[in-house]
Amino acid sequence: MKVIVTAPHGNKFLNDVIAGHIIKHLVKLLDKTDIQYETFINEEPRSSGDQNRPPARDSPYREALRESLVEGADLLLDIHGFPNSTTSPFKGHDIVVLRSYKTQGTLPAYYYYLLKNVSDPTMKVGLLPATAENDVVKEALEHGIPAILIEHNESQASELLAKIHCKCLKIIQVENGL
Repeated sequence: MKVIVTAPHGNKFLNDVIAGHIIKHLVKLLDKTDIQYETFINEEPRSSGDQNRPPARDSPYREALRESLVEGADLLLDIHGFPNSTTSPFKGHDIVVLRSYKTQGTLPAYYYYLLKNVSDPTMKVGLLPATAENDVVKEALEHGIPAILIEHNESQASELLAKIHCKCLKIIQVENGL
């Protein structure tokens, strides 16, 4: 199985504080499996261009990601974070899977189900509709790669969140014979 993991706002000081950390811990865990992966962590500040929006498709980050999308993968996880103090619909959640496009099919619900089953029972996991278009997910879908955006409460430990995602990916690998 090959997974592409992205953090379009990966600069820990200027963007999603936890996103890049989750991916770095996930890489260490995936190295102990036979799951192939490629990661894309954007370190540029969001003010230089939101890598989740269509105008960023010509940026170096998105061009590098596109090369990987053309090569193909079995899944793309788009990793994001939100502050515990948020006033958004994410408030009170630890992890939120976003439904963005009908072409995602049942993937968001399936990943939500996996997260609920492998995470600590005290963690609040949500499945919510996206309020804005996510162009990283959209472009992956255009290349025939199943993709979802996952938001993470930045008060959670990035190591724990990486372990949860690794468990989910292993289950997907086994259940789909990848």
